[in-house]
Parts: sequence; structure tokens; C-alpha cells
Amino acid sequence: MRPSAGASSISVAVCLGVSGCGGSEENTTFRGLQEENRVLRKAIAGLEGQIKAIRDERAAGESSLKREFEDRQAKMQQLHQERLAQQEGTVAGLRLELGAAQREKLAYRELVDRAPRVREAREVRAGIAQTVMAILFVVPLVLLLMVAMKYRSLRERMNLFVTQNASSYRALGGQP
Repeated sequence: MRPSAGASSISVAVCLGVSGCGGSEENTTFRGLQEENRVLRKAIAGLEGQIKAIRDERAAGESSLKREFEDRQAKMQQLHQERLAQQEGTVAGLRLELGAAQREKLAYRELVDRAPRVREAREVRAGIAQTVMAILFVVPLVLLLMVAMKYRSLRERMNLFVTQNASSYRALGGQP
């Protein structure tokens, strides 16, 4: 509603309420009408004062509500920022934990994946050790066999030599 339309509506209502709808016969003189107009003007002025007071009160209430709204909004925004910072801190902590968990998982996976390689390496080492042991056993055995064969060959030659020398010695006239 426009302010002048509201004031006009109120003043018309007051006029009709105070003077009635033309049923009063007592103020029909000019002076009576002037008195009635003066009373109505005072009532209008009072009502306009009330309107102004109500408007001022409403404006003060609106500004108060506006300040309160802005204060609440600032508090809510500050609270939101604090919660956001707290949650970002929580997220950062959780990311650190996740990184540690992933590193641990990779370490475990490496251990699990390493087991077959370690087993294979042990088998290869065991095979090499067996080969070395076999070589260390076989080579001396072969050398011993060679020495034994040389010894036998030398013994046979020695026997042959002794037999030939004994025959030669007997043939030369010696006694056995």
C-alpha cells in the first residue's frame, strides 16, 4: 500500500466512525462543523503520528532484523569456514593414513611376490651347491682312480722290470 493511500483510508474510516454516516443532527451549524473538522483534523494528525511512529518502528525493526540477519549470516559463514577447515584437516589426515596403508600394502605385496623368487633362488643355490659337491667328490675320485691306474701300471712295469732283471741276473749266473 502507498503511504498516502493508507493514511487516506485511515482518515476516511476515522471520519465515518467519529461523525457517523450522517445520522447526527446536532452539529449542523457552521461553527459546529468547524469544531467537528478541528476534532477530525486532530484525530487525523494523531493517526498520522501513529502511522509515522509505526513506520519508524517498522524501519527500525527492519534494520534491526537486517543487522541480525547479517550477523547470523556472518556467524554461519564463519562456522561453515571452521567446519570446512576442520574437514579439510580430517581429509588431509585420512589421505596421509591412506598413503601409509598403500605403502604398507605394496610392501606386503612385494613380500608375497618375493616368496616364489626366493624359493626359486634357493633351489638354484641348492642345485649349484649339489653340483659343486658332486664336482668336489667326483674330481678327487677321478684323480684317485687315475693315480690308482698309474700306480697299477707302474707296478706292472716294476714287476715286469724285476722279472726281466731277475731273468737277466739268472742268466748271468746269479742266484735268486
